[in-house]
Amino acid sequence: MDGYEVKVYYSPNDECYVAQIVEFVGCAVDGPTPEIALARLHEAKNDWIRIVRENGHQVPPPRYGRLLTERAVAA
Repeated sequence: MDGYEVKVYYSPNDECYVAQIVEFVGCAVDGPTPEIALARLHEAKNDWIRIVRENGHQVPPPRYGRLLTERAVAA
């Protein structure tokens, strides 16, 4: 996701998968499968960025950078 750190995990308490962007505080969604949680996260990411900018704040940069993420995925 553009170099941002994404975590997807199963929450036994909620009985669903949770996806979150670590650098975006509060940007987390859930879904019945990891794929659905990630799809929902893409939508939530755009809303999160819009709201942050509307409130006069800057979007934090990716923690690791795009190139590193792409290499890690390709490996």
